[in-house]
Amino acid sequence: MNAVYTPKEEWKKGYHSVLVAELGLLLNREGLTPMLYADQANSDSNRVYRNIGFTSCGTIAEIAFSGGE
Repeated sequence: MNAVYTPKEEWKKGYHSVLVAELGLLLNREGLTPMLYADQANSDSNRVYRNIGFTSCGTIAEIAFSGGE
């Protein structure tokens, strides 16, 4: 899961938590392992993810190459 977005006027209503938790459960029931990519700088969303059962498993690095043509 990536780029989960909740409009600011809908924050703190639980929509985000329910959506991510339910999708994670659905993936588990289908025998898949849910993976969630989260912004480490966003402590609020990371707390929500921990509360619904996600654990930190590593860091993704973004690497860009410029053309040499």
